[in-house]
Amino acid sequence: MKKLLILFILTLFSCKEQSDKQNVRNKNSLIDSSEVSKNNFDKWQGVYSAEFEITRADGDFKVNYNIKVVSKEKVLINEKINDEGNSISEPFIESGSDDKLVIKSKTDNTVEYIISKSGNQYYLMGNTIYMLNPPNDKYVLNKEKID
Repeated sequence: MKKLLILFILTLFSCKEQSDKQNVRNKNSLIDSSEVSKNNFDKWQGVYSAEFEITRADGDFKVNYNIKVVSKEKVLINEKINDEGNSISEPFIESGSDDKLVIKSKTDNTVEYIISKSGNQYYLMGNTIYMLNPPNDKYVLNKEKID
């Protein structure tokens, strides 16, 4: 019984040591990951605009989007449908990668915009865009750098 107890205690210490090593590795990889995302974010800064028309049974609609990505904390989205303006309330960047930036609203969980990059072309996508004119799920964006 004594041998079994000693074996059990040694196993616990061994597991604890392995767990501590794994935690150190995980912390280091999180730091590396956040540094990479900071470096990758710079390429998303700019002013994006899209203009397109939608035809429905109840009429034609001219849609304009102006999205200004200043920083991870500051995003401005203005939407115009037939010259009626609407600012999206409290937008924030939920996630970003090399080819996609996901923007949502803190006050309306149905709002979702995705800026996607394919080659040298940018697209406006997401649930909000899809609901405008299904089955169209993306529109070309023009990008300008912020001065």
